[in-house]
Amino acid sequence: MICPSCDFDFDPARGLQCPRCGEAIDCSEIGCANCDACNDVFQQVTRRIRSGD
Repeated sequence: MICPSCDFDFDPARGLQCPRCGEAIDCSEIGCANCDACNDVFQQVTRRIRSGD
């Protein structure tokens, strides 16, 4: 995934915080197709519930 703040390409499976600039990315800011942090649809639903979407 590419950080919207600094354009750094990082692996979202390790967390949705950019390791370069520290920007905390919310699931509502990016689409699941651009992320790949969730392995399955249940993880996607859980992340969306936690983020309030």
